[in-house]
Amino acid sequence: MIYTNIQHSTLKVTVWAIIPIEMAEKISEDLQEHLPRAFLRNPFQGSDLLISTKGKTILNNMFQRVGLNVAERDYFQLASQMNKDEIHPEVIEKLDMIADHFSISPSNKERRNIRS
Repeated sequence: MIYTNIQHSTLKVTVWAIIPIEMAEKISEDLQEHLPRAFLRNPFQGSDLLISTKGKTILNNMFQRVGLNVAERDYFQLASQMNKDEIHPEVIEKLDMIADHFSISPSNKERRNIRS
């Protein structure tokens, strides 16, 4: 088993996990087969997929189809490996609002240090 970074040809999908390379290829093929082309071209525009479907549902279905058992409670590990440009702008906005509410907003310097 190795750490594997999966990138679809048009959509950069970073999934870091300890999985065999064959499983990474299977995941990439599954994404191509089951996600709308508009979403693959630009996941933040051109598709209503993220409006109509929860991200965990997309992941649950994909992991089930490829035969990989990943508990929802472990999804944070996937999120922790994402680059800033892979995070939907609305998610960043909402997290910033929560941080402001609790007076724990990171400084601008800390924000620049987020995986970019």
